[in-house]
Amino acid sequence: MLRRMFIAGAGAALLFAPYAASAQDVRLGALLEITGPIASAVPPIQRAAEFAVQHINE
Repeated sequence: MLRRMFIAGAGAALLFAPYAASAQDVRLGALLEITGPIASAVPPIQRAAEFAVQHINE
């Protein structure tokens, strides 16, 4: 399940990369649970978001 979420996040980053290339500043926001039953799923999602930012900024 975590692998699917990471792949989905990376796929979203690649999907929006062409649009981000024309912008000067790209802001990426995410609502992530830090407590509760799905808190263990947050680190892969956060890493996917950070990967997206790095990919877009390259």
